[in-house]
Amino acid sequence: MTEKYDLKPSKQAYQAVKSDVTPVSAFKELIDNALDNWRRVLDGLDPVSIEIEYHEGDEDTEEEIVIRDNSGGVEEEDLRILFALGQSKKDTIDGSIGAYGVGAKKAIVNLGDKATIRSRHLYADTGFGFTIDEDWLEDDTDWSVDKVQYDDIDEGVTEIRISDLNTPWDEYSENLTEDLSKTYQQFLAQDKLEELEQVSMTIRQFNADGEKTRATDIEPPDAVEWSFTPMDNLYARRYEGIPLDSREFDDRVILNVTVGLMQKSSAEDSGADIFCQNRKVLTGVTDKRAGFGTGSGSSRLGKFSGQHRRLRVIIEFETDGDAKILPWDAQKSDIDPYSRVSRAAYDWIRRIVKPYYTAAGAFNDVPTTLTRPYGRNCEHSVTEHLDNGYDYSDRERVVHKPDVDFPDAKMIGQRAAATAPLGVHSMGDLPEEFEPAYREELLRLLNDEYDVTLHEGETIPCETVPVTDVPADMEEDEATDMKESLSEKAATHAHETTPRREIGLETWKQAVYDVHLRRELYTRIEDQLETVEENLEEADIDFGLGVDWVNEDGDIVVDLDDLETFEPEEDSENQSESDSEGEFENDDGDGFRTDNGDESEADDSGGGETTPDDDSLLTDGEIESDNETGEQSGLSGGLISSDSEEGQSTIGMETATGSPSDGDSVTQRTLDLNDDEWETLVDALGLDEDATPEEVREQLLDTLSILRQLPTQAGTVE
Repeated sequence: MTEKYDLKPSKQAYQAVKSDVTPVSAFKELIDNALDNWRRVLDGLDPVSIEIEYHEGDEDTEEEIVIRDNSGGVEEEDLRILFALGQSKKDTIDGSIGAYGVGAKKAIVNLGDKATIRSRHLYADTGFGFTIDEDWLEDDTDWSVDKVQYDDIDEGVTEIRISDLNTPWDEYSENLTEDLSKTYQQFLAQDKLEELEQVSMTIRQFNADGEKTRATDIEPPDAVEWSFTPMDNLYARRYEGIPLDSREFDDRVILNVTVGLMQKSSAEDSGADIFCQNRKVLTGVTDKRAGFGTGSGSSRLGKFSGQHRRLRVIIEFETDGDAKILPWDAQKSDIDPYSRVSRAAYDWIRRIVKPYYTAAGAFNDVPTTLTRPYGRNCEHSVTEHLDNGYDYSDRERVVHKPDVDFPDAKMIGQRAAATAPLGVHSMGDLPEEFEPAYREELLRLLNDEYDVTLHEGETIPCETVPVTDVPADMEEDEATDMKESLSEKAATHAHETTPRREIGLETWKQAVYDVHLRRELYTRIEDQLETVEENLEEADIDFGLGVDWVNEDGDIVVDLDDLETFEPEEDSENQSESDSEGEFENDDGDGFRTDNGDESEADDSGGGETTPDDDSLLTDGEIESDNETGEQSGLSGGLISSDSEEGQSTIGMETATGSPSDGDSVTQRTLDLNDDEWETLVDALGLDEDATPEEVREQLLDTLSILRQLPTQAGTVE
């Protein structure tokens, strides 16, 4: 007499469970069963493989799906559990994925109306199984199925063959690989669950002749592109073993939280991924199920907006007790934010995630450029706090977190803002580990201002953005003023009939000047090429230097070494207010204040024709120079002081005195004028009434330079 398996209760229940299952979720239910059996029979200590096969049918063979695993097999007396509703052995293992006793049953009836289930336990001599079909499902009087012995199945293997399919394979097969990869990523990643052996999954397709047409090994998704920036301790972190003990639930639940900023913003990858028992339930959650929102209660993080698309959170719930206590639903596809476990977790999640939530939203202080360059392979990245997470099994508060005042980020941003106008790379006092962030932010600002284009594989510093030592205390406004001065000078020299290059500037100023000179030359050449269009041979772009500015590929090449160089006769760049520090003042009693530098002894041997002292020129001959030796005198630029009392204006300059054969002595002179005198001077020089002291000084020096070249007699100027 044939033995039977009794599969009570109601058969209508089998039909009812079809409605809340998709083909993809049906496969996942069967994989859950295999993983639970693997831990039950093998303790997860041997590798396990799970295979999904699709076999095309024809007029002679049935189209069918096969799900096969070597998780250890099912004992003969337990085989009925695979299909009997509401029955399960999952309470006998720790960390079970299955929880509700309906997974395999609803999966099978969803995929097809006919199924053969067979299995051979690891230590059994033979296998056993049974078949159910549509007739059996429709018969309410017979609950039994025939028990069949199988000798052609390997030990430790379970196989389910499903035919009379309800949904065409092509409608979901393309999504199946990606979905399984995401759902079981922690099992597929060899380094994630260190206490378990490797899990492998494969999908194969066969034609009606039995020939394999496709095989896909399921791999875990690409790793999260975390930012491991050392800046303000904003590197990614993992918090492990947080106990969620409560009188409201019996079994102990463990919470793990991983949090950080990603290198780049991503609407697809941001938000929270939620796992239960190492199986992903949800991806990219940005609502109350992950603790976001602005509802009542202190456990809310705040609303997740487009500004937070760098924020990534991974929330994991685990229990060695009944998996039904976890906050997932029976379909393992959603999270209940009001469950007892969820409510116990949200306060921890808020305290851990809040600093990163704040940083992700503070784009002005922490732009993406500051976090992007710190991938896992960056030498300055801080990875240990993710790879070796914090043990929070006995902690009551969060003590490891970033600095939400962002002092490092602000310092980097300020330095980039101060050097970008100059067009150079200069770290100043920034620590070396911040160089990647500074470089990225500098390049962003340079692109905004100059539209800097780098060649493939090129990075800054480079020829077009050189490295130099700009003073560490340089402010953005000061840098902008310096850029205007040097770029104006560079533009003048670049657009001369024969371009020239000024040299001899202070090192960092020379670098800035060269940057703008190169840019101006490039623009000039580019404009010249546009005027001749395709007649490149007719283009007169050597500018009298005999230089070929365009290479064989038609690219403009600017080499500053090809230019003629010159040094300015008078370099006002070297003057500073420090020149007058420590000097003493003399009042001549005639409206001048004279600041004398180190005095050098006058040469008594001077003679011959002399030029008038510059001070006499300042006063139309009414004020005599204190240079009584008849030495030659000259003015040089440099504002000595711009300070003045109310109603007065001050102009300062230096005069160099001495005989042609001796070293000069430097006399610093300051001219104090009241409002009426100031207006008279400005008008006499032909300047606008709102002219600055610097403009008046420059015009005055230019006028004196012209007057000095006129033939005169010593003494006064007529």
